[in-house]
Amino acid sequence: MLERCDLSVTMVMALFSNLISYRMILKTDQPSQNNDWQRKAVPIGGLNDAVVVIEVTVGAGYGGHVAIDDISFINCGLMERVPGTCSFEHGSCGYKEFIVNDEFNWMLNQGPTPSYYTGPDADHTYKNASGHYYYAEASAPRQNGDIATLNSPWFEATDSQCMITFFWHMQKLAGDKGTKLLVKQQFDDMSTKVRAEINQSSIATNDWEHGSAMFTNGIFKVLFEANRGSSYYGDISIDDVSFACDLTPLCTDTQYECYVPECIPSHRMCDFYPDCGDGSDEWMCGTCDFEARHVCGWIQEKDDDFDWTRHNGPTPSGATGPKNDHTIGNSTGHYMYTEVSNAKDGWKARIRSPLYRQTSTICKLNFYYWMEGSAIGKL
Repeated sequence: MLERCDLSVTMVMALFSNLISYRMILKTDQPSQNNDWQRKAVPIGGLNDAVVVIEVTVGAGYGGHVAIDDISFINCGLMERVPGTCSFEHGSCGYKEFIVNDEFNWMLNQGPTPSYYTGPDADHTYKNASGHYYYAEASAPRQNGDIATLNSPWFEATDSQCMITFFWHMQKLAGDKGTKLLVKQQFDDMSTKVRAEINQSSIATNDWEHGSAMFTNGIFKVLFEANRGSSYYGDISIDDVSFACDLTPLCTDTQYECYVPECIPSHRMCDFYPDCGDGSDEWMCGTCDFEARHVCGWIQEKDDDFDWTRHNGPTPSGATGPKNDHTIGNSTGHYMYTEVSNAKDGWKARIRSPLYRQTSTICKLNFYYWMEGSAIGKL
């Protein structure tokens, strides 16, 4: 008689030098059918720094034996190892926003978009709430004609033509005008050419749809340009980008990619010297007059009590803040401020700079501030 044996497959993840185990037990209460080998597939999913442990626990007696053979891993390699290909399940794959002449952001998202009936319910890759995709949010303060641009890394293609494929999502709504997705090829001289246009007339369903564009060879990058139309319903989403050509990234994993087609060592980003020819390695490094909406890389902390806000002109509460910014000196100039009208005593608001790997021994932080009102607290 075959005694009961429990076969367990354990995923062990190394996380900050600790071992965290995820255990799946396969119970074999019956002998193998027809005294033959049985196949079993165990879902592993996305893990980092993981090992697999196969362990057997036998019952009493000597009748229960377990054997294994022909171990293989199926669909475990990251799609993102292919240049340009990205499901956004393991980050952005180098796709990013260089805030140049656009008005709002592409954002990495899971599940539905925040505004009801404006985006997909899930990503295209996994088709559930765990999957990731990029989208451009059309809700206020966005206005008709606003643009958000997502940049791919720089590539070099040797084939005569290069096809890019992707999945996109827009809601098909009556009355919405102007919402469109432009897929552009940007060349090494920084000129661009529209390779595909997707608008309301392109929509067949309210589900993810397949898109493609044909690019020429040479050094280029892809621009996904979301154009906001007349309605806040006009969210635009993309997922599962891939290329059908021989493609080589211009920069390596140890280099920082400039806005122009140029690479510098990663450690030279935010070192207070413009190493890129266009200075883009210092654009998001804290030096800021707050005239650009990206606020130069300053990040609003999540664990404080209220927020800093980018603003122009007088603050909403009378006699509590400046009438103009310091840079331009009139109501068109921008600055950051904290509105304490609804804040409580002791509350804190924090913004955090980017990471600086090293500074000189005589480094100083210089800024201008304004404090006014009966409950200003301290800075």
